[in-house]
Amino acid sequence: MARLDKTVGTCAYDDILAGTSPAAHTTTVKLSASEASIARGTVLAGAPGGNLAPLAKAVAAGEAVYILAEPVESAEAGDAAEAYKTGCFARNRLKCAGSYELAAADIEALRQAGFITADAIEPEE
Repeated sequence: MARLDKTVGTCAYDDILAGTSPAAHTTTVKLSASEASIARGTVLAGAPGGNLAPLAKAVAAGEAVYILAEPVESAEAGDAAEAYKTGCFARNRLKCAGSYELAAADIEALRQAGFITADAIEPEE
């Protein structure tokens, strides 16, 4: 018999999502070749319909931008990966290539692509 005074399930904390509106929708994207692993929450950019790479410089006009939904260990050119195409994300948790950090122009490019970014408080450990 089930007990009503016990915890039935829990929801794990998601460190990159900051809200539920707009809804986080995913799609499949193609990646550029990468020897290194690519972390979940990495901003990807590239030509629309082409191979995408982690953002290493300011987003150029007309580039497609996505946020990687699942980590990737390494990639061959054209490998498929799951990426967010919309959603509300914690700005301070998004990642880029190397030491590059998101600039105001990048945040605006994300907004125009359907991403809302917000400041988020770091959770206590």
